[in-house]
Amino acid sequence: MSIVNWIKGEWDQPRVLWLNEGDLRLETDQIHSSLKATIDVRQAGKLTANTKPKRIFQGQTPGDAKGFVIDQAAHDELVAAGEGAVIHEWVAGGTDLINGKSRSYVIDIPEDDLTLATTRYPKTMQRLREMVMGPRLADAARQAQENAAILAANPRARVNTDKIGRAEYWWRHHRRRAEMIAAFEGLDHYLGIGRVTTPTRRMIVVPVPTHVRPGDLVSVVALDDTYSFGVVSSSIHKAWLDVRCSTLGVANRYTSSTVWDTFPWPQAPTAAHIDAVEAAAQKVLDVRQELFEAGSTLEQMYNAIRVEGRSALRSAHEILDAAVLNAYGFDSKADIVEQLFALNRTIAADEVVARGPGRPVPAT
Repeated sequence: MSIVNWIKGEWDQPRVLWLNEGDLRLETDQIHSSLKATIDVRQAGKLTANTKPKRIFQGQTPGDAKGFVIDQAAHDELVAAGEGAVIHEWVAGGTDLINGKSRSYVIDIPEDDLTLATTRYPKTMQRLREMVMGPRLADAARQAQENAAILAANPRARVNTDKIGRAEYWWRHHRRRAEMIAAFEGLDHYLGIGRVTTPTRRMIVVPVPTHVRPGDLVSVVALDDTYSFGVVSSSIHKAWLDVRCSTLGVANRYTSSTVWDTFPWPQAPTAAHIDAVEAAAQKVLDVRQELFEAGSTLEQMYNAIRVEGRSALRSAHEILDAAVLNAYGFDSKADIVEQLFALNRTIAADEVVARGPGRPVPAT
C-alpha cells in the first residue's frame, strides 16, 4: 500500500478517502492511521430516487379500533349482507406479521359522503354509528371547548382541530393512506416490515398480498419483485437500519425518513448480479415456506438462528448477503456502513442517473 500527496502545514480542504479501489469517494474531516474515515451517518442525505415515486408508507390508522377492527363472525355477517368490498384482512403490526396470529379484519370505507356511504354499506355504517360516531363526536366537542378557552386567553394562539375534522367523516379511518392503496395498483403483494424491530435479530421482511391491509405499526414497501425483497432482507440493509433508525427503548424503529429515504441501492448491477440476488432471495422464501409447513412461525424461525448451529435458513441468508454485496460492488472486508455512506454521498452529489428502489435495468 502506498500513500502519496502528504502536505506539510495546514490543510483547510476536506480529506478524501477512496474506497473499493477508487470506486467510492468519501470526504471526511479526519482520516485515522488505520485509514478509516470518521463519519457521521446523520449527514446522509435523502435521495430523490428513493422518494419519487414514493414506495414506502406507514400502514393505516383506523382510530377507534374496536369499531373498525372486526373478528371472523362480524366479517361473515357483513360479507353475507353484500358489503364485503369494504372488509379487508388486517395485520396490525410486526407481531401479526411474524407470529401467525389468528386472522382479523378491518372496515375501510373510502366514500367521503355520508349519504353515499350509508346507501352502499347500510349494515357496516350501522355498526360504525353504534361504535365510532358517538366517541368521535364527543372528542370533537371536547376539543372545540378546549380551543375556545385557549383562544379566549390568546386570540392568536394556534389550536389543534384534528378531532373536529375527524368527526365530520366519523365513518372513515383517521389515516386511511389513500396514496399507499393507490401504490398497490398492479402489485401482487407488498413487503411488510415491523416498524419496531429487534436489534439483535435479522430483519424479517414479509411479502403480504395487497388485499391485506396493514396497520400503522407496519412499514409498507410497495414493491413486489424478488430482487427488492432480497436487497431489503439483506444484512447490508440491516446495517443501515441499525445506524440510521430511531429507537424505542431497546428496540429499533424503522423510520422511512431516516432509513429508507437515505438508503443507497446498488447503482450498477449486471444481469448476473440481479439474477444471483433473485435466486438467493427465492431460496430464502423457499426455506421459510418449508419451515412454515413444518409448523414454525417466522418469529420462531428467526429467533432460532440467533443461536449458533447449522441452519438452512441461516445459510440461505448468508448466500443472499454475498449476492447483494456483489451487486453493490462492495469490499466484503471493509466497513459496510462506511461504504453505504460514501455511496449515499456520491448519489446525493449527482442524482440525475441515480438508481432507486426496485428491480433495475441491468448495467451493460
